[in-house]
Amino acid sequence: MSTQIALKNSADVHSLLTDKLDQITHAARHGAAIAQMVPDIVDHARYIFSHLSDHATLDALRETARSHPISEYLYQCPCTAHSARQPRGYPGDAELIDYLYGHPDRAPDIARATAIGRRILMSNLDRATPIAIRAQRQIVADLISHAAAQTPSARILSVACGHARELQLIDHALLERIAAFVAFDQDAKSLEVAARYRTKPGIPRIAPQCGTIMDLLKDTQLQDFQLIYACGLCDYLSDRLCQRLAHNLFARLKPGGTLLLANFLPETPDIGYMDLFMNWSLRYRTKQQILDFTATIDASAIASMEYFTDANQNIGFVKLIKGNAP
Repeated sequence: MSTQIALKNSADVHSLLTDKLDQITHAARHGAAIAQMVPDIVDHARYIFSHLSDHATLDALRETARSHPISEYLYQCPCTAHSARQPRGYPGDAELIDYLYGHPDRAPDIARATAIGRRILMSNLDRATPIAIRAQRQIVADLISHAAAQTPSARILSVACGHARELQLIDHALLERIAAFVAFDQDAKSLEVAARYRTKPGIPRIAPQCGTIMDLLKDTQLQDFQLIYACGLCDYLSDRLCQRLAHNLFARLKPGGTLLLANFLPETPDIGYMDLFMNWSLRYRTKQQILDFTATIDASAIASMEYFTDANQNIGFVKLIKGNAP
C-alpha cells in the first residue's frame, strides 16, 4: 500500500508512524547507530505531520510518538529531553535555545548525557531549526551593531529576550555606544541570566523588565527606541495578537527607528520532530501572513518595509523603518 493511500485515515496515519519507528527501534537494538537514523525519523515525522488535517489525530500521534520505545533513545539527547519536559512550564525556553546555540552554559548537562544522547544531539544540531535559530541570532546581532554604529546613545528593546545571547556576538566598542538595552521577558529566570551582562566590560546598560505580552501592550513608559525586535515570540501568538503587538511596538520607535519581527515558515523540515517528540508546537506562517503583522500600522508612517529570510528559508523576517515626523 502506498504512503499516499495510507494517509487517508487516522488509523493508517498511526500505523505509518509506528511502523517506521518500530523498524528503527529494531535496528538500534541490534547495533545500528541510532544517531545516524535520526534524520530518517525527522524526515518521516515531517511527511506525516504535513498531511494531517485532524487535531484529534495529531494529539493521538503525539502520545504515540512520546511513548514509543524509540523514545528510550531520543530522550537520551539532553536537548530533546529538555524540550519535551518543558521545565519552565512553556515551550521554547531560553535554556533550550542555548542548546541550539551550542552555548557553554549547557556543557555540564551535555557532559552528563549518555554517549548515545550526545551523538543524537550533535545530529540534531545540524538540522534546519537549530541552524535557522543560530542564523537569527546573528541577524539580530548585526542589526544591533548597525543601530549602535549609526546612533550614539541608542535605546534598544528586546521583546521575549530570553538570555539575550546575541549581545555576545557584538563588538564591545559598539556595545558601549548603547545607552539602554531593555530586556523584556515573562521568565524571571531568563532575565537573571541576561542581567549578568551588566557586570562585563563593554556590555550596555541592561534594564531587565519582567512581564507578559499583555503587560507590555498596556505599558506607557517604554518609548523612543532606535531598535525594537521580537524574534521567537510571534510563533506562539494568534494572528490578531501579532498585529496588536506590531502596531504597539512600532509606536514605541523614534523617527527613523527599526522594528524587526520573525516567524518560522511552514516549509521548515523539522516541524514533525519538534511537535511529536520535543513537545514544541509553533504557529508556522507564510510570507504573506508575516507581512500581515503590519496590517494595522498606518502605511504613511512607514518609511520602508522589507521581507527577507535566513539563508535556508526557514524563518521569515519583516523589518520596518519608521518615517520621520512631519
